Amino acid sequence: MSAFSPFPLPSEITTDDGLRLLVRRLRPEDKDLLQSGLRRLSPRSVYQRFSASVTSLSDQQLEYLTEIDGVHHVAFCAFDISPDDPVGTGVGRYVRLDEPPRTAESALTVVDSYQGQGIGSLLLVALLRHAAGQGIRTFKAHVLEDNRRFIKYLDALGALRQDRSGGTVTLMLPVYEKIADLPQNSKAQKVHRAWKWLDQAQPVS
Repeated sequence: MSAFSPFPLPSEITTDDGLRLLVRRLRPEDKDLLQSGLRRLSPRSVYQRFSASVTSLSDQQLEYLTEIDGVHHVAFCAFDISPDDPVGTGVGRYVRLDEPPRTAESALTVVDSYQGQGIGSLLLVALLRHAAGQGIRTFKAHVLEDNRRFIKYLDALGALRQDRSGGTVTLMLPVYEKIADLPQNSKAQKVHRAWKWLDQAQPVS
């Protein structure tokens, strides 16, 4: 099965605040990028992503995170291309599960200095649109209980809380096929904006 894309890749995207981003697939040669990106995360952000105090990624972890098929395991990365040397800002990924059917585990990570600028929402929209085209109907997310801000964000997007165990909340988020399907509450507006940014993305050769 070949890799599918519901939008141009790589793409240049400009946010409402004028931030210029390049969004593309994560590649096997991005191992050093992930390793250096980990060092730019705060201890809190690292713990929220890995549920552990990780200081470096092993060769096995890097292989798993970068050598992906683009179909069952999909990952997108975003770069700030305003500086002369592009700066990695975040990664979003999903991995299709065998059970339950048509479900994938999803995860988002944004470098602390770029949080709050819509990059996480942009990566989420990229994942949603890709997953919808692959027949996935639900994202499963494991979120630490103390990450209340992200839990409220997913709540606003219509996620249902499936389980709470060991300090972690499991949420099931519908995979929306089009912008009209998104919830209309105020907290979901950042995802509406990110969807429109992706609609206006310019392909990069």
